[in-house]
This record gives sequence, structure tokens and C-alpha cells, in this order.
Amino acid sequence: MTQHTPANEKTFPHDGAWTAADLTLMPRDGNLYEVIDGHVAVIYGNEQSHFDAVWSLTQLLSPFVWKSELDIILGPLPYRFADDCEVQPDIVVLPRARALGPDGKAPFVPLELVVEEATPYTERSDCYTKRALYQRLGVKTYWIVHLEARELIVWTSTGAQPERFTECVSWQPVALGDALRVDMRVLFKSLPEFQYK
Repeated sequence: MTQHTPANEKTFPHDGAWTAADLTLMPRDGNLYEVIDGHVAVIYGNEQSHFDAVWSLTQLLSPFVWKSELDIILGPLPYRFADDCEVQPDIVVLPRARALGPDGKAPFVPLELVVEEATPYTERSDCYTKRALYQRLGVKTYWIVHLEARELIVWTSTGAQPERFTECVSWQPVALGDALRVDMRVLFKSLPEFQYK
């Protein structure tokens, strides 16, 4: 995988810790703004291939998710874990019958699965900052899709090291009997060979 400097991911200085409420002060410029442990970052607009990958993976997951009485949310959607922590995952799978709050944001519930499609600009955050956050908050499974490397990295809530997959991966939500087998080759085959600029 080509190494890139995450030039499109920046941390903003702030006099004191940022809160999720502070994100309302950010410009509506088409970029995504997140705050993690009081530090705010902006992720600039993604390539079309990013959205294609997220949409394709959502289509693979959705039939199993619905059959398993779970819900799947296609991001980006602001997901607030705490006053100083709001992120916008690409895909979230969570227990069913959890309505959005009056502010239109998803309330905190134990998440079964979070998926991020890592770009060269978000890789540091996705693989380190967000991974540590999701583990700390008990997200049961965290997938990082590397489109350029044609690889899926899987973390669990208690895992000290990730597993890496280039072909098939199985996912079994806690307390459910069935497991979903996802052939990542199907996902990658549906997407053109791509290299981020």
C-alpha cells in the first residue's frame, strides 16, 4: 500500500477542550468534523471510490443484519458517545428499535459493528485514535477496510492485535447463533483497482 501523508486530516487548536456542541460552530463546507476526547479534526471530502466501497459493503451486510434483528446505518452520521466525543463512522450496526434523538443524532447504545473505510488521509485516525476509542467504549467489532490494499482489518473490543483478511471473513454478533461469512473478494471485485492520489 502506498504511504501517504495525511494532509487532509488536521487537528484544530482550541483554548480548552472541544465538545460535540462546539462542532455546530464549524462551517458547512462539505467536510466532516469529529471530536475525540476534546480534540477536533476535519476530514475533507472523500473520493467517489470511498462512497462506492461503503455502499457495496452495506449491501453485503444488510440482509444478514435485518434477519438478525439488528439495524444498519449508512454514514456519515454524527454518533455521540460523550460530550467530548462525536464521530461519523461509515457504517454502524446496532440493536433494533433505537430511535434517533430529538436532535437527529443517534443515542449511545452498545454497538455490534463499526466500519471505517480508511483513506490515506484518515488512516492514522481510523487505525489508532478511533480504534482505541471504540475499544474503550466496548464496540464489539471494528472493521477497517483498506480499499487500496484490498484488505480488511478486524479488531474486537478486547483484542490486543487485529486480524487481517484479504479473502473471507466471518462475523457473529454476540448472543446470536448465526454467523455471516463475507467474501471480501466480491466487494473488491465490484470496485475498480484504485490508488489514492
